[in-house]
Amino acid sequence: MHERADANILELVRLALLASVLLLSPLHASAFDYDESVDGDILSNTEDNPTLIGVLDPGLNVISGGVFWTAPAVFDGDKLSVTVPPGAQIEAITLEVSNYLGNIPASTKVFETPDYQALESRILSADGIYPFTAPPFPLPPGDYGFTATFVGGEQELPGSYDWEWTIQVPEPGPGAGSLAAVGILLALARVRPRSATRASCDPKPAALAGFPTLAPGRRRGV
Repeated sequence: MHERADANILELVRLALLASVLLLSPLHASAFDYDESVDGDILSNTEDNPTLIGVLDPGLNVISGGVFWTAPAVFDGDKLSVTVPPGAQIEAITLEVSNYLGNIPASTKVFETPDYQALESRILSADGIYPFTAPPFPLPPGDYGFTATFVGGEQELPGSYDWEWTIQVPEPGPGAGSLAAVGILLALARVRPRSATRASCDPKPAALAGFPTLAPGRRRGV
C-alpha cells in the first residue's frame, strides 16, 4: 500500500511538471498573413482612407503585394492600415522590396492613423530589405498605416516592384495559470503521505520491546 501511495505522488508530480512546462511555454499563435494576390487587391491609394487589412497577431505578421505604373492613367499604389489590439505592441517593422523594374523611385512610409502623422518615410530604388528604425518602438495599441507607391511627378514609365511588410508583435508572456502550476508542482514535491513516512521508520529494536512507547512530542519525566 505504501509503495502504491509513493507511486501516486510521483505520478502527480510528473503531471504537474508537464503542465507547468506547457503553461510556461509562449503561445505560438499563427501570426497575421495577408497576400494581396490571394486575399484581394489593396484598393486604396490615399492616406486619409487606407485599406484596413485586419488586427495583428503575436509573432511575425506579414503583408505582401505589388505596385505598378505603366502609363499616365494606369497606376496602382497601395496604402493600408492595421490595428494593434489592447495589450499588444509593435517592436519592429521591416520592408522587403523585390522585382524592382524601371527608374521610378519607390515611396514608402509608416504613419499613424487617423491623424496621418508620419513615423518614417523612405525613398527606395533597388531590391533589398529595409528595417524601419525611426518609429519610437515599441509602438502602443492603435491603428497604423503603411504605404508602398511611387514618387510622383514626371517619371520615366513603366515601373513596378513587389513589397512585403513584416511587423513583429511580441509573444505574450506566461500568465497566472503558469504561476499556479508552478506552485502546485512545488507543493506536491514536498508532500509525502503520512502512512508512507511511518512505514519508512525503523521498527523498535527487540531489546527495547519492554519499554513503553512515548507519545509524539513528549519526553520521559515531563
